Amino acid sequence: MSLEQESDLPSLVWVSHNPMGPGGFQSVSRNILKRLTGWKKNVIAIENGTSLLPYDYDGYGIHECSTICGLRHYMAELMPDVVVVYGAYWHMTQYLDAIKNSDDFQQALYIVIEAPPIPKKWHESLSKFDMIMTPCIASAEAIVDIGYDAYITHHGVDHSIYRPGSKAEPEFLYGSIKVNNYKAQLSRLLSAYNDICRDQHSKLLLHTNPIDSRGPPLKDFVQTYGMDDYVKFSQYGICNIGMLDPKMAQLYQGLDVYVSTSGADTVNLPALEAAACGVPSILADVPGPQEYLGDSATYIPSVDEYPSGFGRIRLADQKKLAEVMQMYYDDEDYRKAKAKEALEYSKQWPWERAVDELQKNISELL
Repeated sequence: MSLEQESDLPSLVWVSHNPMGPGGFQSVSRNILKRLTGWKKNVIAIENGTSLLPYDYDGYGIHECSTICGLRHYMAELMPDVVVVYGAYWHMTQYLDAIKNSDDFQQALYIVIEAPPIPKKWHESLSKFDMIMTPCIASAEAIVDIGYDAYITHHGVDHSIYRPGSKAEPEFLYGSIKVNNYKAQLSRLLSAYNDICRDQHSKLLLHTNPIDSRGPPLKDFVQTYGMDDYVKFSQYGICNIGMLDPKMAQLYQGLDVYVSTSGADTVNLPALEAAACGVPSILADVPGPQEYLGDSATYIPSVDEYPSGFGRIRLADQKKLAEVMQMYYDDEDYRKAKAKEALEYSKQWPWERAVDELQKNISELL
């Protein structure tokens, strides 16, 4: 596309984490932006460090920004027609407040809501956006419950990368990919696995930082319960190093079943990526992932829930979780049937669908 042709396109500014970085938010931005056409695209990347000079990546500009002043500077320089702020309200608040008070451009919020209800202290931050989007129906209902309209823009999976592959190790392998914070409930997963692991020829792979201050000390847990021979931690997770998509796909392809005890999820993108690799999931019973995976996954009921800054966190039943994990280990036919169902469900969610939904939604703002 020539510079003259590009200058005729409407301007979109995407405010979120740097798409080049590791993590689920970054992956979503990266996959959507590279497929979104018909716009002159720029990203204002909310970073904690010192701002760098702007640079181009995959067809759009990236402007790293660590201050409100920097954010406003780039907004004035880029002169967008539409701004999309993507993230979770609990770490975007100061930027939401800086953007929403401007009348110079149309403002859309693409928000991840881990669990309803949306805490009251965030309601005002959502109130002045021209459009609020979210990745699942349950989150849209939470937005409607506080009096705002909601639009759906789903997440997706790249089936050219995430696809079934050969399993390298013969040993049965459970796996979980989650940030070690209290909503992930990884200690409950370890407790459930502790009840069954000594009667199995299996291992549990955790792709997480086991000493993250936001969660329990998982390595101490493993050592205290004598699980060192049964639990292994991904070196990428331990070192907080992001994995490229092909490497992540290899991780999923090595699993027999994906397990998540996260008690608050809008999508559970790792479960969707695992499904695209032909790996079935055992998940906590929260509504967002059920929209994406339906009955191809097995859902563990909660025994309790508690309020938090994310909403209400559901606590998975550890005894039931252990029973279901054992069932997947024992019943190969059941596991294979669920794997086939998971793969078919994942085909409903290509990134192209997400981009079409986003395109339709934000085009209404012009």
